[in-house]
Amino acid sequence: YTTPAVSFTVNPKTMTGIEAEAVQVVYDKTGHGISVSGYPTGATVTYGLTEDGCTLTSSPTFTDVSAEAYTVYYKITAKGHNDYTGSATVKITPKVAELSWSDTAFTYDGSMHTPTAAVSNLCTGDTCMVTVTGGQKDYSASAYTATATALDNPNYKLPDAETARQTEFTIGKKELGVTWSNTEFTYDQTAHKPTATLTGVVSGDVCNVTVTGEQTNAGT
Repeated sequence: YTTPAVSFTVNPKTMTGIEAEAVQVVYDKTGHGISVSGYPTGATVTYGLTEDGCTLTSSPTFTDVSAEAYTVYYKITAKGHNDYTGSATVKITPKVAELSWSDTAFTYDGSMHTPTAAVSNLCTGDTCMVTVTGGQKDYSASAYTATATALDNPNYKLPDAETARQTEFTIGKKELGVTWSNTEFTYDQTAHKPTATLTGVVSGDVCNVTVTGEQTNAGT
């Protein structure tokens, strides 16, 4: 008696329990990628930036802020299992800039003055210039307000609160010098007073000086 041949098929098992959570972090100048878990022991995981390009043995990492989230694709292969593919995103959001202010007190000199703002919590090696508006040139008895309006490094953003983007600054009066002339007169029954001339007046400005204390009679 001959036992007839029997054919059979062993179907690969479908992987379950695979997890790859989306990553969202604040910019810290560190590379961030995805992490895949839940795959069978002995499985191989490869990564890529396209669905058909999973050739990397570790997740690509991203450092800089992007308007759109980065997408990382992955592929899992394991003996006795169907291949498993998936993807997860990496979103890096801007770091909120902490501002420090300098040059907030000026003396009138006819020029426009604006305080200087700097980002005090930069990551090592980063630079970030701050645009400040609200400059003024004239003396005021009350303080002016300047506002930080833009940053040139997209990995940082200005604070949401308006007060955190502003500072007060002052422009004080300029002290002028006075030189005197015509300080001696001969009595002629007419009131006389010396002539005062101001020094240090900003070019283009007009500043008149009032002199009091005129006298008619000769002094003793």
